[in-house]
Amino acid sequence: MKVALLVGPSYAEGSGISPLLYARNDAIALGQALREVCRFDRVIVLAGTTGSDAPTRTAIVGELERLADSEEEISHFVFAFSGHGRRRAIAGQDHYFLFPADARASNPGTLLDLATVRLSLERIPAAAITLILDCCRNDPDAGKGEADNLLPDEGLAKDLGIERIPAAGSGAGGQGKALFLMNACSPSERAYENTAQKRGAFFHHLIEGIEGRQWPSGSLTVQEAFTQARDALARNPRYRQTPTFEAPDPSRTAYLAEVGGTGPGLPPRKTNWADRRPWFAAGVATLAVAACAGWLYVERWPWLDARLCAWRAASCEPAQAALAVVTGQLREAERHYEALDRARGQAAAEAAAARVVADQARTSLSAALAAAEQATAARDAARAEAQQAVGERDGQRRAAGEAQARAEAAERRREEAQAAAQAARQAASEAAGRQQAAEARATTAESEAAGLRRDLAAARAELATRTQAPPQAPAAANAPTAPPQAVAPSSVRPSSSASGFPVPERGRFRDCPECPEMVVIPSGSFRMGSPAGEAGRDPDEGPERPVTLRSPLAVGRFEVTFAEWDACVAAGGCSHRPSDEGWRRDNRPVINVSWNDAQQYVAWLSRRTGQRYRLLTEAEWEYAARAGTTTPWHTGGSIGPSQAVFGSSRTEPVGSRPANRFGLHDMHGNVLEWVEDCYVDRYPQDSGDASQAVSTGGCASRVLRGGSWINTPQDLRSALRRRYSPGNQFNFIGFRVARTPG
Repeated sequence: MKVALLVGPSYAEGSGISPLLYARNDAIALGQALREVCRFDRVIVLAGTTGSDAPTRTAIVGELERLADSEEEISHFVFAFSGHGRRRAIAGQDHYFLFPADARASNPGTLLDLATVRLSLERIPAAAITLILDCCRNDPDAGKGEADNLLPDEGLAKDLGIERIPAAGSGAGGQGKALFLMNACSPSERAYENTAQKRGAFFHHLIEGIEGRQWPSGSLTVQEAFTQARDALARNPRYRQTPTFEAPDPSRTAYLAEVGGTGPGLPPRKTNWADRRPWFAAGVATLAVAACAGWLYVERWPWLDARLCAWRAASCEPAQAALAVVTGQLREAERHYEALDRARGQAAAEAAAARVVADQARTSLSAALAAAEQATAARDAARAEAQQAVGERDGQRRAAGEAQARAEAAERRREEAQAAAQAARQAASEAAGRQQAAEARATTAESEAAGLRRDLAAARAELATRTQAPPQAPAAANAPTAPPQAVAPSSVRPSSSASGFPVPERGRFRDCPECPEMVVIPSGSFRMGSPAGEAGRDPDEGPERPVTLRSPLAVGRFEVTFAEWDACVAAGGCSHRPSDEGWRRDNRPVINVSWNDAQQYVAWLSRRTGQRYRLLTEAEWEYAARAGTTTPWHTGGSIGPSQAVFGSSRTEPVGSRPANRFGLHDMHGNVLEWVEDCYVDRYPQDSGDASQAVSTGGCASRVLRGGSWINTPQDLRSALRRRYSPGNQFNFIGFRVARTPG
């Protein structure tokens, strides 16, 4: 019989693992093809979200163990897995891990080592085994087409017990067994999903080859199924993955579907008249001799008796000769059947002896079965104890994790309190400075008032002296006096923006009708990166360093929209018109644009307005996203769906969620945003100027920030970094712009 176990996990929110859209579809569709086209006798699909068919680590290992303990005769066993995978070098050797549905990024013990899977496969009583894997094989990134770093660097070998796992092929039952291995990609590559077909790219072409039934020989071998899927995938240059195939021996072949086979056996040989020929001839001869000897006399029918007498005269001697021949044949037949009787007797004796041996064997088998039942009971008891121990260990780990989380929360509260105290001290210092300045201004005003009072007293004295002076001559008295000269008021001009930007209306401005709306953010300083205790922290988020934005900067209030991008295309400034995936354009963020495409847009915007537009540097982006906060998100210690777009099925219009303190929307979620910098795995310490972008020779990868609609909350943190090739275009990537003063 042919048996298949197909696994397609869906990952839970909060596991720290990016969701996959179509892994469940892969397992269900391949199961249908194996059952209906390849005529597999038994197909087990673990692709549920809850219940007994959920592809948890316990369920997968349990099914493999049940098949290994089964007494069924399996001609071909297929194990297929579509989901997250990753490669990790441990103690100088590569190890490959699969992510079940209950895997946790923070707990390596929830992963499934491929070496463990192969050991279980070796124990399954099957003549041929095929292992099909449609998962990523890259390191350190994990995720189907998504750059995620899911495994911690410390304590991995100890937690997983890698040193106790023997090499593949050393398990019992491996002798003479053919193990075929299909991988959807080569080492260090990622596996991708086909959004048009809603399946994994490799699984889609594998299932398409099976259901197409284009088999030259009328049968389909494992090698032919792989070759068809590989060649079909190679014709689509969008997927940069190279499938690989391993076989135990080029001469060994296993069939997914076959025609013909052994026909029915020959029917048992029937006895005909020729087998009874000696007895028939003997009867005829005996009648002839009896007739010749006159033993036959028909008294009632004289005419018959007369004919017999005539026949006796003509045939007596030939009949006697025939009787002699037949008598010899009878004697030979009797000797033959005596030998047969002796053989039957000997066979009966041997059968009786065999029955005695069989009875003894049945007795031994009953004893062995009883011993096996006892061993099974002992094994079940041991497994129950082991499960209890695992439960206790998991409980301890959960308690330790909760304690660690509480400690981290307390540490964050302490840091927030210190930050608040520092802010309060700074505010108090600023208030003291303002008070001193006010006192100084009051002192100056008091001095000026005293001077004015003295001048007024002097003027009054002079006026009194003049009024007491002797009268002038009449002509002089009647002469008109010159009017007092008025003092010209000082001219008043409207003040221009000190930042060098236009004076904004409600804090915002546009340089042209189709230009992005800009917000001016103030200068200031902050600590870039994440502290060592921040949950979900990656090593490339440090070391923390002080960074200063030395002058105000204008930043796009929203991510660049389709409407703004299409204006650039219409004007001839942008050559690429990206797809909106059927989600509509207008005020949704532009997607499927590369870093190179974004450079075309800011160059056109600069020519259109005469101003200097560009992408934000990585430091400017984090300063703008934090907006003066030190928590993982600008919303505080947590973030929810009402505060950012994440864990969704598509983008949403820009500005659908509240802005941060600087007035910027969607700094967390909706789409990942390209920034100017080249990717480096550690922050440089030679510059604290936020306007300086990191630039390296070659620059194979550019940085993206902010997380997207497909991510989990941990992927939206202010400090989290992503990297892609500057030519990559995905439906979860966009950008926003910055403008320097001018």
